[in-house]
Amino acid sequence: MDVSRLAKQMGVHSQHAINRAKELVSLAAAKTGNLGQGEICKAAICLEIACKEAQSNKDLTRNDFVKQGCVNDKVYTCTFNHLQQILGASKKVDLQQLVMKFGCASVRQSVMRVLQLYKDRFVEKLQEADRSAADFSRPVFLAVAFSLVARKNKIKVDQRALLETMCVPREDFLDISASMYQLCFDVVGVEKTKRRAECRKTRTAVMDSHRGEAPSSDDEEKRASKKVRRKADYDEWKLLVLCGKNIDVTGMTHALEQQAVEHEGKDVVAMAASRRTSGRQRR
Repeated sequence: MDVSRLAKQMGVHSQHAINRAKELVSLAAAKTGNLGQGEICKAAICLEIACKEAQSNKDLTRNDFVKQGCVNDKVYTCTFNHLQQILGASKKVDLQQLVMKFGCASVRQSVMRVLQLYKDRFVEKLQEADRSAADFSRPVFLAVAFSLVARKNKIKVDQRALLETMCVPREDFLDISASMYQLCFDVVGVEKTKRRAECRKTRTAVMDSHRGEAPSSDDEEKRASKKVRRKADYDEWKLLVLCGKNIDVTGMTHALEQQAVEHEGKDVVAMAASRRTSGRQRR
């Protein structure tokens, strides 16, 4: 959609913001080419960025621009963060501004300590030639450290708002989160997760230790006792069937003989044969 037409629909009258949005659209086309699904909302994103820079139409919210962008919120946010970085329009947020925005200034020192610890441990794992090339200046590192420390201290932080504030793609955030959580688990690890991991490790060790072992004498006794009980129940059932009324004894006893042979019930076989003989005599 044309920027001028979009601005008119949204009530943006600042010519400075409109001209800046047009400039950003042209710059985005030159630097990124086609944005896929994000191409639909490119004009709305550039207009939002321009309005923020010009401090114009502060009453307009993100939802207003998403609606005009004709895409879902996820596509809009991902494209917004991508364009903001490509266009160099993102405003760098430092740690002080971040903790003040989310109202948790008490974790400031902890976030700094986790960041430094992660840098040291990450660099230690690199080869000597690669250590000088390590770059931790991207805002994603600060966002991840802040998120993990807040979680450790049971402080609820809206992850979506955090990503928007820091202009960080969700994929980068998840990748760095996994890396930092692993390297700094002793500082940011959650106790419940630690206990769950220890339980899994213990269960695995026990299963490995018992795998391949011969069954104990107690297990053998339990299985033998269970087999005897099943045999007794089977014999009792045969007696009830044979003593029942209106039953074809000859046909039934033949079937019972076959089942008794399978269960090695010699006594039941003899009893069934005797019953057959008595049945013939009655006839």
